[in-house]
Amino acid sequence: MRIMILCWSVNIVLNLLVLILPLLMHSAPILYKKRGPMFFRKIIYLILIIVSVNLLVFVHPLFGIFTLALLHLLFNETDFLYRENSIYEETDLSELFDENAGPIEIRNDSDKAIIFVHGFPSCPYTFKYVAKIAEKAGYNVYAPLLPGFGTNQDDFYKSNFSQWFVYLCGFYLEMKRRHEKVYVVGLSMGGALTLKLAEKYSGTHLAPDGISITAAPVLLNSLKHRMVKSWLLYSIRSISWFVKHMEAKSERWKKMEDGHAEWMGYSGSFPVQAYSIKMAVEHIRKNLNKITVPIIAFQVPEDRTVDYKNLHYIESQISSSKAVFNTIQYDGFYNTSHCLFLYESIREKLMSDIIDFFEDSDS
Repeated sequence: MRIMILCWSVNIVLNLLVLILPLLMHSAPILYKKRGPMFFRKIIYLILIIVSVNLLVFVHPLFGIFTLALLHLLFNETDFLYRENSIYEETDLSELFDENAGPIEIRNDSDKAIIFVHGFPSCPYTFKYVAKIAEKAGYNVYAPLLPGFGTNQDDFYKSNFSQWFVYLCGFYLEMKRRHEKVYVVGLSMGGALTLKLAEKYSGTHLAPDGISITAAPVLLNSLKHRMVKSWLLYSIRSISWFVKHMEAKSERWKKMEDGHAEWMGYSGSFPVQAYSIKMAVEHIRKNLNKITVPIIAFQVPEDRTVDYKNLHYIESQISSSKAVFNTIQYDGFYNTSHCLFLYESIREKLMSDIIDFFEDSDS
């Protein structure tokens, strides 16, 4: 009896929502322009859930399974009822888990600068070697430590993609104020942040003078593109309600070859941050056509972290007139084929190609 009363109560509430939906759909053109397709996807899901609950109450309990499946889809595949706090906490550099995990800053009395943006869940140490190459080429070099990284998992758990992007924008604008030319180089998630930065400022006087991305994700799971990074991503938001992090600790990878052993960051899985990235890259993917700044990109087909299809998808969507997309042939070493700026066999040429592209873009 209690179950039936609960079902009837839920049914009444959802049917009241039905009265609101026609009003929303009446303003459909305006809403679509302001809110985008994600808003209408939520509306469709909500209608389906209302229908399912009615079927559950009036037809057969099996429709309850269908209802739960739709709720799961709504909850995990959209940002429905999800809002991120973009206010970040300043990193206490005295709390670094390793003295080398902090930001890199090399001033060269130059009017041009390169900003390196590290990945997830790494730190600026990834750019230790290539930063020196950029310095020798006459650039001021900066590799900021994004909020939540480089200290401990509890700090990281409080952070999200919005905070990382707000911090990067502030840092970038300050460098833009100080230098005549500013270039941004991003690896992995840092590449996604770099793309979002280019989307935001392309076509304005604040646009970066050039960007470079390496193994940047804009597609994680996509059945359309025959790409499934992890089936867990379809349930990641639900998992994040119960799990903060799994097998997480700060360490270096000692067994991998060609310099990957020097990778430094958090290991393990972080469902909250994974869902944050998942939602962020979906919005980045939809705005790639806004990018008009010069761009050079790299990826290895055997990349075990970010699917190689991302490279060609980004190339097909951007609007830059100066764009170079490179497939790097890299094998013979035991590592993830992902952290290319650490790999002894290719890092010098990789950075030289990036600098040459930036120099050519100015001419």
